[in-house]
Amino acid sequence: MNKILCLLLLFVVCCQYTFSQTVRDNRLKPKWVSESLKPTNSSYKFYVSYVEVNGGIEIARAQSKAELCRIVQREENITVVEEFDTQSNEYNDNGSSVENINKVYNLKVTSDGKIVDLNYIKLDEYWDEYYNNGIKTLRFYTLYAVARPGVEPRFDDVYFTNRYGIKGMARSLVPGWGQLYKGQKVKGACIMGGEVLLIGSVIVSENLRSSYIKKMKEQPKFFQTYNSKADNWANIRNVCIGAAAALYVYNLIDAAVSPGARYAVVKKAKLPVMQPVACRDFSGISLAWYF
Repeated sequence: MNKILCLLLLFVVCCQYTFSQTVRDNRLKPKWVSESLKPTNSSYKFYVSYVEVNGGIEIARAQSKAELCRIVQREENITVVEEFDTQSNEYNDNGSSVENINKVYNLKVTSDGKIVDLNYIKLDEYWDEYYNNGIKTLRFYTLYAVARPGVEPRFDDVYFTNRYGIKGMARSLVPGWGQLYKGQKVKGACIMGGEVLLIGSVIVSENLRSSYIKKMKEQPKFFQTYNSKADNWANIRNVCIGAAAALYVYNLIDAAVSPGARYAVVKKAKLPVMQPVACRDFSGISLAWYF
């Protein structure tokens, strides 16, 4: 019995830790960092630039754009002549410095022997930090939409959300899977482990209760002792059943309503399309109708 009670105490501690993770959910690594996005047309591509820097956000952003140039050169087999229109416009988001999203930038590239302008849009950014030999290092991720060389880009509508709704709840029919799907790895593992622990405790306590009931019949002279132990294990079994049911309900509700890792939703732009344009001589807004 003491082992079962210790396991239940461990479960309670894990639950308390699990609930505390909700406060940190808004800094989860976005799903676009590791999952590739697909545009609805072939006029552009999504690229994720990753750099590690021992400096501030502005240094990381500059290196991120330089890394994007290297990626585009390698993927498209073109030469980047120069990059311009890279002045950063910042705003504050929950105390963090965030560069103006959806601003159009421009690369001057050589494609098929011709110098052309190649537009790209910064869609989102994420960073975290760690210490290496006492030096703070930023891990900086940036998501870009980059036009294909020589093609007029038809950028899709892209928006970001950390709400999963029914998609998270449906997966949490298997306890913890919805949280894992949303990027809440610690919470998902705790819920999954908690359910396994509680169900295992139900099985163990029911087997022990049945064993003592059997002994009551085989050894009537110890009827009172075995009956008392059987009742104790029945109480533990009932507590575990109630806890398992409560955790399962919490698991479903949490998977449906709590914020998870930010992810991108890509939708075909509505017609007509107004989109920003940048080139060496001017920048502005274009109005296009695509069929």
